[in-house]
Amino acid sequence: MESVNNFNGALIPCLVELGDSAPSDNFAANCAYAALSSVANKCASHADGTQGRKWLADLVVTLLRGLENSSADVRLRIIDCMQVIVGDVREPMLSVLPEMIPLLAEALDDEDESVEMRVRQLVASLENILGDPILPSMQK
Repeated sequence: MESVNNFNGALIPCLVELGDSAPSDNFAANCAYAALSSVANKCASHADGTQGRKWLADLVVTLLRGLENSSADVRLRIIDCMQVIVGDVREPMLSVLPEMIPLLAEALDDEDESVEMRVRQLVASLENILGDPILPSMQK
């Protein structure tokens, strides 16, 4: 797993190249999401240890920092990818909530309404796993 940092450097460029079609219609997007989800699951399987949690946090933060991309299509792709990862990884994602919350809170103010809506859906998925609301604490 020491190559996670090298892999992280390719995440955003990979998502940028996926185009603007929906993931269900895009074979490349489906493959990328599956690969990223697999890496996240591998990190999560070690999340009870310090290094595994760090790997998962690095992966998630790298993805969420991509929400600064100027393309709404890329931002949507990143949120879709995060939704897949959250759905697959589930509880271990809660260990990286402190790193996620500021980045997601910023994305709640996205200029593109569809990105903002998808971020809200991602937050709702996290709330379902946590069992408590986090959206109110994220809103300014």
